[in-house]
Amino acid sequence: MLDFREIERLRKDPRAALLLAQRLLNFRDHLDDRQLAFLEDIVHEKAPRAISDQFWPLTTRQLEWLVDIRDGLKDHHTVNGFSVARLLEEAWLNRFELDNDEHIEFLDRNKGRTTLKARQIGLLLHIARRLQLVEQYA
Repeated sequence: MLDFREIERLRKDPRAALLLAQRLLNFRDHLDDRQLAFLEDIVHEKAPRAISDQFWPLTTRQLEWLVDIRDGLKDHHTVNGFSVARLLEEAWLNRFELDNDEHIEFLDRNKGRTTLKARQIGLLLHIARRLQLVEQYA
């Protein structure tokens, strides 16, 4: 859930939005191409002009996306009350019941981890449902 007070704060403080974009660029491995292009555009194109002209060219929707990218990079220890480490362990033990090689690779890649990024949580829940480790409504 987006916090519109935070978005309003970023709208009024271009330097804070720029610093957030710069910090998010440190997570290049976890960003898709669109997110990376968006952040680089802020840091290299929009922000220098904005700070020198005292004009911030980002819309509310762009600021929402900036905050959404940040939230997606947070580590999660639990999902819907389940331990990420426990779900990963149980899913990895049952991985050969899956018919999707990408799901098996995901479990092999994340074996032993205790946290996942928000975008990975959805895939873990999908796999856990397929393996009937959690109920369909979870």
